[in-house]
Amino acid sequence: GWPPTRWIGRFRPDPLRRLHLRGPGDEHGDPEAEIARTSLPPAGPAERARARAAVLAYADDASTGAPDPWVLAARDCVDPDALPDLLDHAVGSAPLVPARRPAWWTGIGALQWVLVAVMVAGAGWLGVLAALGALQLPVPDPPRWGDVPWPTVLLAGGAALGVLVAVVARLLVGAGARRRAARARTRLRRAVESVADEAVVAPVGAVLTRMDECRTAATVAAEGTGRRRRGAGRGGS
Repeated sequence: GWPPTRWIGRFRPDPLRRLHLRGPGDEHGDPEAEIARTSLPPAGPAERARARAAVLAYADDASTGAPDPWVLAARDCVDPDALPDLLDHAVGSAPLVPARRPAWWTGIGALQWVLVAVMVAGAGWLGVLAALGALQLPVPDPPRWGDVPWPTVLLAGGAALGVLVAVVARLLVGAGARRRAARARTRLRRAVESVADEAVVAPVGAVLTRMDECRTAATVAAEGTGRRRRGAGRGGS
């Protein structure tokens, strides 16, 4: 923002901090100690019902063709009611904004303050000339740039260039913000996927792995029993 009006932005609430999400300066430290949950409202019955339906649909798809007891075991191994809190914590712990600001911000900020100083110098110069005239003292003729006095050039030029730099900087910040928003969405998606893998995919996979192990053991036992029976039959004959 333009330095003379930049302070107004301090009165706007930080959306990340309002939601208890991780903003600048929150990259370091223990996220478990700093973030308990976001300030989003708790999941209602509709959201919990959708979560339960999604979990059951996944368990049924993953266990297609399995015996009913294993299908029920795949359903029962996941607690859908715990998912909203797990997801909320994962979202609250996700680092969304880098700890360091872009380096070019410092250069643009310094340039803006230089232009503010130029504008103030021009305004001060004009003020001194006006004060001399009000006191009926000799007013020196200021140097000119063409037909325009230099104090006016400094005042108008500093203000115009300051606003122009602020507009260009806002466009650049907007482009950078869109890139960072894409990164934040990726991090949030990964956090959600991690919860899904740990709370849903892994337990269902463990049940199906045990089913495969039981099938394999049953097959081996059946083959061994068959061989013993055939061996006993040949011995009796």
